[in-house]
Amino acid sequence: PENIQKKFKLELFCLFYCEQMLCVKAYMAQQPDELSLEKAEVILVILLSHLFSSDWVEGTRLSDFQRGWVLKSHLETISNSKVKARNLSDAFKLTTCSTRYSRRLTGVRPRA
Repeated sequence: PENIQKKFKLELFCLFYCEQMLCVKAYMAQQPDELSLEKAEVILVILLSHLFSSDWVEGTRLSDFQRGWVLKSHLETISNSKVKARNLSDAFKLTTCSTRYSRRLTGVRPRA
């Protein structure tokens, strides 16, 4: 139930306040506040970040939720709603699996 609520909140937030962008050209971070991306990685971009710069966007990489700035010239906006929904679903599954794996390695049991 808690995970379902988190997923719903994330999807709702992303629906209204984020767009997804696909990395079409790898980008290597040059500064500590930048985000390195490999080709085909997807980031969530908070729409307000466009107000601060015309050449850069601040985004969160879906694969590991690392955040940073990326040049827009390396990105394309994903507009297909089915693809966007699948990307969010995959990211949620990935984080759920990695959390379970980490708990097994450390011996930490989930709270009841």
